[in-house]
Parts: sequence; C-alpha cells; structure tokens
Amino acid sequence: MEENLESEVATEPPTESDKPVSQGTAGGSARAENERRVKQREERVTKRFPRAGKYILALTDEPQSTRAWEAGAEGEVAIGKLLDSLAIKYGFRVLHDRLIPKSRANIDHIAITRFGIFVIDAKNYQGVVRIKDKSGFFEKSAPELWVGRRNCMKLVEGMNKQTSIVKEILNRNSIEMPVQGILAFYAADWETFKFLRKQEEVDGVLINSKGIESIVSREGTFSAADVDAAVKLLAITLVSAA
Repeated sequence: MEENLESEVATEPPTESDKPVSQGTAGGSARAENERRVKQREERVTKRFPRAGKYILALTDEPQSTRAWEAGAEGEVAIGKLLDSLAIKYGFRVLHDRLIPKSRANIDHIAITRFGIFVIDAKNYQGVVRIKDKSGFFEKSAPELWVGRRNCMKLVEGMNKQTSIVKEILNRNSIEMPVQGILAFYAADWETFKFLRKQEEVDGVLINSKGIESIVSREGTFSAADVDAAVKLLAITLVSAA
C-alpha cells in the first residue's frame, strides 16, 4: 500500500507554485518589436518596388521609431546582463521583461533581494542627465529629471506606475517587502562632478548615476524563503513577455 501511495504522489501534476520560474529574456519583447517593424518595412518596400526594393532598403535607413526599439533593446540587454552577474555575486534573484496584466506595456527588470524589491527601467538615451530644481529659496524642493534638453518627468511617472503595480500584487498576497523604482540610463552622460554627490532621487524614484551594484547589493533582513516566495508570485502574475 505504501509503495502505491508513493507512486501516486510522485505522478501528481505540479501546482502553479511548483513550476520552474521563468526568468525571462532581457530585451526580448523590444527586440521582437524591432524585428517585426523591420520585416514590415521590407515587405512594404519590396511590394511597391519589386525590382528596386532591395536596393532602396540597402541605401536608406530604418525610420527613427524602429531604431528606437533597437536602441531600447540594446539598453535592456546590457542592464540585464549586469543584473544577472550581480545576482550571482550577491545572491539575489532577477526577472526580466515582464508583461503588465491588461496592458501592452512591460517591466524591464525586477531584482528581488534580501533588502527589498527593485523595479528597474532601462533607458538608452543620448544627452547629459541632470537633476534640476527650480524651486525658490523658501519653497519645497521640487527636483526634475532632464536628459539633454528634454524634461523626462514622464519617465518618473511611468516608473511610479510600475512600482505601484508590483506593490499591489504583493499586498494582495500579504507579502510585505519594500518596492523601489530605479531609472537606469545605459551609456548616458552625467553632469560634471556628479560622482561627488549622493544618489539622486526624484519623486521616490532612484536615478541610477553611481551604478546599480551599490543599490541592489544592500544588506537586508529578508530570508531566502521570503525572496523565493516573492519571485514565484511575481513570475506567475507578471508573465515573461518573450
């Protein structure tokens, strides 16, 4: 009887929480979108110009909107590789390229550490990253994120939306871990002597100017079991986009 019982238990289908966690592929969905746009353009051009299409494609550049997806994928892959190496070094977990439920948007990276959870948005932007504060002497500080001549506060708003989604998932499942958003600028330029200043924070979002390592390697009090539970929950709820 005991042999039969052991056999039945062994052949039971795994529950959702027992299934292997899919880490995801950094930059997978951005790269897929870039490839889709390139293919669509090739099909349009060759259909309109059957004979000269391949020459036109060879002599003309991809539209800026398509190049943006390629650049975005490059940044996500680079930040993803860095996070993977740091995860091995410091013993935390990483999820890449996660779909947001009921949305076409995605979360680039989520690092789950013993200190807490970091939601990371990789940006491959050109220009100098600056934190400007135009508030007066007697006014409350109101820092703004700028890259070159562009006001990038929309990036901060988007990052806060992503962290809110992760917080809601954790709260619904009674997991109490702090969640922090990080905007990680890949290959960006920074203000002169920026390295002398502390880590910048704009509206609750960390602006990565000193390297992600010093952030995700922070010591914490959460156990390995706490980290594992959060990883499984987020991996199931925010499925891999690619």
